[in-house]
Amino acid sequence: MNYKVFPAGISLVLFASFILSDNTVEHINKALNTFFEKYPQEKVYLQFDKQQYTIGDTVWYKGYVTYKSAPSSISKVLYVEMVNDHGEIVKRQSLPVEEGGAPGDFVLEEGQAAGNYYIRSYTSWMMNFDPSFYFYNKIRIGLDENRDAEAESANEPNCNIDFFPEGGNLIEGLTSLVAFKATDRNGSPENISGKIVDSSGKQIAELKTVHDGMGNFIIHPVWGNHYSAIIERQRRARIKIDLPPIKKSGIVFHTETVNHNTGDSVYFRISRSIRNKDLYEHLIICAEMQGICDFTYVNFDSATAGNYNNSILTAPSPLSIDRFPPGILHLSVFDGSGEVLAQRLIFLYGSQQISEIELRSSQINFTPHSKNTFVLNIPEEVNGNYSVSVTDADAEKENANDQNIISNIRLTSDIRNYIKDPAWYFQNNNKKFMDLLMLVSSWSRFKWEDIMNNKFPYLKYYAEQSLMLKGRVYQVKNKTGKLLNDAEVPMMIKEHNGSLKNILSVPVDSAGYFTLTNLDFYDTATIYVKNSAETRKKKGQDITVEFEKNPLDTIRFAFIPNYPGTIHTQTGNQSNKSLSGYKTVADTTTNKMQHQPIRKDKTMLDPVVIKAKIKTHTDSTIANYATGVFADPNSWGQTFDFTNDKIAAHNFQTNVLQYIIENVAGIQVFYVNSEAELDGQKQYIDVPLIAWRMINSMLVQGPSMAQKILANAPAFFLDEQQLTGEGGGDYLGAMHLLQSIPLTNVALIRIFQPGTKAIVGGNSPHGIIAIYTINRRESRDYDDANRFNKIKKAGYFKSDIFSPPDYDLKKNLQYADTRKTLYWNPELKADSVSHSVSFSFYNNDVTKRFHIVIEGLNGNGNIVRIDKMVQ
Repeated sequence: MNYKVFPAGISLVLFASFILSDNTVEHINKALNTFFEKYPQEKVYLQFDKQQYTIGDTVWYKGYVTYKSAPSSISKVLYVEMVNDHGEIVKRQSLPVEEGGAPGDFVLEEGQAAGNYYIRSYTSWMMNFDPSFYFYNKIRIGLDENRDAEAESANEPNCNIDFFPEGGNLIEGLTSLVAFKATDRNGSPENISGKIVDSSGKQIAELKTVHDGMGNFIIHPVWGNHYSAIIERQRRARIKIDLPPIKKSGIVFHTETVNHNTGDSVYFRISRSIRNKDLYEHLIICAEMQGICDFTYVNFDSATAGNYNNSILTAPSPLSIDRFPPGILHLSVFDGSGEVLAQRLIFLYGSQQISEIELRSSQINFTPHSKNTFVLNIPEEVNGNYSVSVTDADAEKENANDQNIISNIRLTSDIRNYIKDPAWYFQNNNKKFMDLLMLVSSWSRFKWEDIMNNKFPYLKYYAEQSLMLKGRVYQVKNKTGKLLNDAEVPMMIKEHNGSLKNILSVPVDSAGYFTLTNLDFYDTATIYVKNSAETRKKKGQDITVEFEKNPLDTIRFAFIPNYPGTIHTQTGNQSNKSLSGYKTVADTTTNKMQHQPIRKDKTMLDPVVIKAKIKTHTDSTIANYATGVFADPNSWGQTFDFTNDKIAAHNFQTNVLQYIIENVAGIQVFYVNSEAELDGQKQYIDVPLIAWRMINSMLVQGPSMAQKILANAPAFFLDEQQLTGEGGGDYLGAMHLLQSIPLTNVALIRIFQPGTKAIVGGNSPHGIIAIYTINRRESRDYDDANRFNKIKKAGYFKSDIFSPPDYDLKKNLQYADTRKTLYWNPELKADSVSHSVSFSFYNNDVTKRFHIVIEGLNGNGNIVRIDKMVQ
């Protein structure tokens, strides 16, 4: 294929169509700059002392908050949660971030159930974006891994395969590389073999996984033909899955990356279809990473097009990548009008993160209770922030740490889908599989069609530089309240130990709101409104405050998208995937199908239907809470607005799911008996499956009853984050979550019934139910019982100091020492003159090999990591 490549920034435009292209580049560049300047993307990584724990242990960790690989200055508060295997948050901590780092720990008390747990971590600013980009890590507590693995393998998995044509589409007549990923019904990678066949059944390619359920093949699509994958499985029936449909015209964008220790080289090839070839004559390649972008112009000769003899094996043109650091490079091909034709992810390894990092021993002794000393040299040290863990290497499972600071910051924190053992791809012999991983990975930091049309994220949460408290102030006189505005309110802060922390004069704005910032305390403090006796006597009035509760206080369940087999796992894009796991519960349940309950309190429960053109209170509520297509007032059939409803504001007995079941017309409910862990014990609770009313023939009891129900189920969204529906998470997990939200915490419910044009692409064939929780307390009629003169505010978590026995002082000799973590220091700081730091620890009774892991960042954003076995 012959075409010409023009570097970005070309001063001479040779074709008239490039005038439009230059304008397009300016538009693309402006959209990217706006997105990354206004919506910087923070990342969080946690290093742990180890991965497997027992009851009574302490989970030691160090959090790192980064922006563009350097310590972040955006957020100074980090949230860390421990989530059990049912999605319930069992512990939550808030930590102060200093120089990008925050140490913490979880104590595993007696009585805590054994099992798989997940550590989730994020900042308030990150809550404005997709939770898939939070930090997640799986740990085991008192669980026999082999027995757990046997139990999982005993389940007969259903195979699912997703296909990923390179660039995005199969084009008639253009040879294309197609990657695929096979998973079982739990979302775990599954190795398969089979073949690709055409309409006649003729084999045209071999299908075989090469690593973790992934593989690829080459196909030359012919129009009028369709292609399928035939999967051969031992002792099970073969599976036939169709490939994506073929487009009549378009381009195929192919890249090849060569990784060197000194850098990377990237080559690309673009083929265009014969049909409508003029539409693809002048193209623009945008290479983007972390807001840095570079453009390449591609101009086809007028006679050049794809042909039936083209080859995918050559990629003759180099791509300029000198400006980009190590990490995921997002490539997009645009036509001259700015339409995206193809997209591709590639990975740049770059050079080593820091040169000449050295860990040397000055004293090693494996006898019991002996002292060991190591020295870490970091020649390029600049305000570094490091943590070190030393564990008994023989007590760890093999490859215990499947992720590390490099794989997290440069890989998993930019990918939505689950990656098994991401650190594995950074070993020299495994780099060849990285490109395959990029082909099957999902990118969703932004969507081109959104940012090119000035549709940017709606910010509900602010970047926190400290703990803060918000609220609204009222004056109360003769039991009558009115807003206090443009004034100051005296407040006192008392810490947990009873000592007076501070007395403040807090300014109140014209709407009665205040924000108290720079709060700095640990544990819990009480904040009081100070009403003086003199004020009461002279003016006969009190000041009372409605404190705003932290939105996190109402969240008891967490969405865990990055691990297979969990209640809240989000994997793939196949709609039948979320249904396959319900056969067992449907088999064992009785038919509890119910009709619409009769409403008793019509005054409270009548829906609000927006028809008038005059702006109502509900219109204002929608504008405050909903964004994008969710904010369209005309597409939604029903809207329930609770922001001015005094009864709903105090209805703690009814959860949001109960309210929907009782008040949304046209739905029916089928209950399944689901296992859940409540108060530390496994219990079985009724969980509703909700669907729009179906014809009688679909209501036949049988093994597939739950599937029939869910085939007609609406997609549930919570604060515009998808819980169920195509591409959504596990249905039972979503119902558990909604059952935990009382009506008093709900601001708005919007119903989009099926049978109308879907407004959220691919997610609403059976309608949508969108739920919004109260982000701040709305202005309601004054109710003295709803105001408070004091509030307890959770402060920062105070991490313990790792305190191993000091055998130089002859301590703890009477006890057996079987510690698995021999040393942990989350605040390892190198001397600014010598650029080195030493640390010492004592051996336990049995260890014969040390596993030392050191991770961190210096002030320039260079990553430090050492993983060393000492024996």
